[in-house]
Amino acid sequence: RFHGLTGVIVGQRGAAYEVSVKSGNKTKMVVARPEHLVKNLLLRDTHGDLYLVVAFGDTRLDLKGLARALGSTRLSFAPAETMRETLGADPGCASMLGLLHNPHAQSIHLVIDEAVAGVQGDIGFAAGGNTRTVLFPAAALPTVAKALCPQDGPRVLALPAIR
Repeated sequence: RFHGLTGVIVGQRGAAYEVSVKSGNKTKMVVARPEHLVKNLLLRDTHGDLYLVVAFGDTRLDLKGLARALGSTRLSFAPAETMRETLGADPGCASMLGLLHNPHAQSIHLVIDEAVAGVQGDIGFAAGGNTRTVLFPAAALPTVAKALCPQDGPRVLALPAIR
């Protein structure tokens, strides 16, 4: 019902987040579970290749294991300057949606956790900062991701996590 609308996280209800969404002339409160909110991490390997990794917000990634899974060299978080230049975002505000109409999009490899790709219901992505969220049906994720990376498409992997 609120697909494609932008909301603002205004509080917490237990482990879930309260998201205020404006629909027409009314403001509605949506409760979003943490497993449906994703984080986007811009990583860089030692050769300078960039990877935008989409995972559930509560996932602790094993960067060494991820580098092995990608066939890459050691991964680390991209510097703030690189993030601003390539995604137009500050640290903590990266989003897969930053690839939209972005001339740098072809130089960024999009990697999506298969758990995110297979979730039922809606998922929320940061939009224009870390206090706004765009919700859309999780089933649309493959189509959206392919549209954002038309040349090589996204890679969907079981991301190695630290338990």
